[in-house]
Amino acid sequence: LAAAVALAVGAAGWFATDGMFAGEVAAIADVDGLLLTLDDDAPGGVEPLAAGTMLDAGQAVRTGKGSTAVVRLTDGSLVELAERTEMSVRSRRRGTIIEVERGAVIVEAADQRPKQLFVATADAEVRVTGTIFSVQHGVRGSRVGVVEGEVRVDAGGREVVLHPGDETTSRAALAPVPVSRQVAWSRNVDRYVAMLEELDALRREIAQRVAPAESRFESALVPLVPADTFLYAAIPNLSATVGESWTIFQERLAESPTLAEWWAERQADGDAAHIEDALARLTDLGGQLGDEVVVTFGARGEGEGGESLLVLAEVANPDAFADALAAEAARHDGDDDELVIVRDLAELSGDEDGLVVWVSDAGWMAAGGRERLDAFAAAAAAGGSGFADGELGQAVARAYADGTQWLLAFDLAQTIGAEAASDEELAATGFGDAERLVVESWGEGDRTVMSAELGFAGERRGIASWLAAPAPMGSLDFVSADAHLAAAFVVKEPSAMLDDVLAIAGGDEDHELAEVEAEIGLSLAEDVAAPLGGEIALAVDGPFLPEPSWKAIVEVYDPARLEHTIEVAVARINDRLRQEGQPELTLAREEDGGHVWHRLEGRSFGVSWVTVDGYMVIAPSKALLERTLDQRAAGATLAASGRFRELLPRDARTHFSALFYQNLGPVLAPVADGLSSMGGDGMTEEQRRTLAALVADAEPTVAYAYGEPDRVIFAGTGPGGPFGIAIPAVGGIGGLGLYGALEEAAAQQAPPN
Repeated sequence: LAAAVALAVGAAGWFATDGMFAGEVAAIADVDGLLLTLDDDAPGGVEPLAAGTMLDAGQAVRTGKGSTAVVRLTDGSLVELAERTEMSVRSRRRGTIIEVERGAVIVEAADQRPKQLFVATADAEVRVTGTIFSVQHGVRGSRVGVVEGEVRVDAGGREVVLHPGDETTSRAALAPVPVSRQVAWSRNVDRYVAMLEELDALRREIAQRVAPAESRFESALVPLVPADTFLYAAIPNLSATVGESWTIFQERLAESPTLAEWWAERQADGDAAHIEDALARLTDLGGQLGDEVVVTFGARGEGEGGESLLVLAEVANPDAFADALAAEAARHDGDDDELVIVRDLAELSGDEDGLVVWVSDAGWMAAGGRERLDAFAAAAAAGGSGFADGELGQAVARAYADGTQWLLAFDLAQTIGAEAASDEELAATGFGDAERLVVESWGEGDRTVMSAELGFAGERRGIASWLAAPAPMGSLDFVSADAHLAAAFVVKEPSAMLDDVLAIAGGDEDHELAEVEAEIGLSLAEDVAAPLGGEIALAVDGPFLPEPSWKAIVEVYDPARLEHTIEVAVARINDRLRQEGQPELTLAREEDGGHVWHRLEGRSFGVSWVTVDGYMVIAPSKALLERTLDQRAAGATLAASGRFRELLPRDARTHFSALFYQNLGPVLAPVADGLSSMGGDGMTEEQRRTLAALVADAEPTVAYAYGEPDRVIFAGTGPGGPFGIAIPAVGGIGGLGLYGALEEAAAQQAPPN
């Protein structure tokens, strides 16, 4: 009891003092207009602040109308505040936290290592070690955009990693806004826009000049992987790619004052001086390896617990590679992590605690613990380990047979399957049967394709079986070629999906459902699910403003019954609204032009729909529905669009189970064009042209899925990779994402791996 009390008191003390560090945490560097601090003792509760004033931890400041200010944190970071922005700064054990109550800030974060800098709003948190980014927070949520570097954002219940030009929001209702527009109010807007332009140009030049990794159709390493491996990752040898990317960067550095200034700042930090040397050594070591590096994790060990790492690669010249690696290790003698390099496993004493690298005379490089190296050696001596004969090994072999560049295979049976054995709800969903996940990426001409295969032990069941087999999608005929977003799905029978939900819910929910059905006079199975088909589509097909032109298309087998269901449901809802004294819903029906049009309106909403050829098309207005039918009759549909068809995969399949399409460039372009009227003199004409050029380069992308009896295959394709992400470019120095990693590696003086 005493121990428990002591532990509780200690933990309470830790959390109570975290964030309670007092003292000065920042200074006012500059004020343009009015900057106030909240002070209960001052008249009106506020007091003006001047440049040079120190700020205490937790002290809130607020800019006035038409005013801006710059705050310098004690670590050297700069925070620029837009008008009507309120924020405070706190110091905690994990780092400094900037709390934005409302408004917009631009942060130029100084190097925080080993801690981090945080920017927190009511619904988002940003974590960085050193970068330039924008944070906006208002009534509708938060938005984060990156000018330079990398940030991690927790927003809207998900974590995302952003790079230059990327942005994210805490709520889906917030439409995308170019980062250039987000920083248009800043006194440093010229520098920020120029940086975005340079980074985008650098990324594109690298993508054009640096050849992606070649597809590999076999691997000599697969048979030698230990049989108990549950994670297999095959990575192309990018040493040459990194070297080429570095050369391109140096060329751009000589031509661009903006990049030169940025690079000079990095050199002043003392990190950049090590990068060129680190790259040279990386290229030298990597150039002696084969065309891929395989990273694996094995089953839990009985001795120390945890997963066991094994890294494998072919070596052209074992002697030269061992000497080069030993020289590299000598450069970092005295590091905490011990690195042992051997040419024969018999040289090991068995007491090694660090990473062991075995360079075999047979032309292999293997790195890991002694147990994993012994397993690899045994497999090499026997000509195979049995991994290739297992489910995961066979999935890996299929990926190689089709050609792959980046490959990740994960045995889910050891994780999700084990959990489903004791979790009835997970087992009932059918996802407990998930057996493997295989993710890969490869190039097709000027496009990049990413694919993920989720395999199951036996036929899919429960919620995991909702995505049906590939089938024709007539719903896409109601989406025009000018759509900005579109998603279509083929699902199994809605009545069977309802049965799956009820099976997971259990007996009590069945009883409650029966009571609800009795009260409304409808059966969910017979009156709602049964009339529906197995196809659904959603789209944003038209202008976003003043109201998004959304539409939903649902396949219907029994329109008359579904219409009756809607009428009964509206009548029951109106009965309840009358009892509560609330305005009732109105349901109107109109016959016009050979179609029956329906309209449902409430106090704050209104939707219209029409049923054509077995599809119910739903939209905010009758006008949008009429335009949809006209476009369909003219053949101006998304499925017939040449731009859309160019993005479709080059395989033998005719149909999809699911399809997602985005073409947001045309939506963002008017935003860029309208900056002059929206922002006044906030951006110059040259800056607006730069933003317009960046927006004009935005490319459409497609993602899709195939549902098979025992697996689901997800994939995406686009000119720069799915959703604009080209993995080979990112693996080089695309977007400067690798620069931060190289700087950190140089700062820590760690040997490249």
